Amino acid sequence: MSYPWVTYKLGDLCEMRYGKMPKPSDKVETGFPIFSGYGVVGYAGSFHYADPKIVVIARGVGGTGDIVMSPPNSFVTNISIVLDLDHQAALQEFLYYRLHASTLRELRTGTAQPQVVIADLKNYEVALPSLPTQKKIASILSAYDDLIENNNRRIEILEEMAQN
Repeated sequence: MSYPWVTYKLGDLCEMRYGKMPKPSDKVETGFPIFSGYGVVGYAGSFHYADPKIVVIARGVGGTGDIVMSPPNSFVTNISIVLDLDHQAALQEFLYYRLHASTLRELRTGTAQPQVVIADLKNYEVALPSLPTQKKIASILSAYDDLIENNNRRIEILEEMAQN
């Protein structure tokens, strides 16, 4: 028996908040990753989120509207919006893949620098299947991601061996 996909507004599924700009006193030589959405840009003595979170790159050049996952125990910067899933209708891993497949670039506004704002993000609609279907889809996509990552590591090793 198949179940219909149900459409939700992201604001009904997630709490949303902007990251914070790290102060100079937050930064340390080694510690918890400071994550901008574009990648790790330094380290902090504390973190905002113990578990990985779905992050929307909210502003910047080249990736505004892209969806990424934060590393565990990370300090998320102010150019990102954190989607903190708080609804039983969605699994975080599935929602990540679902949003990542579409990107949210259509929500970009601004002229000098593109941006995505929480008010627009809250109204973005996303269709979700049943939880068992989400779990199956997410596990398949995760397995493919793992294969891709392993192959990329092998390529790096082979390139190093070829150079030596």
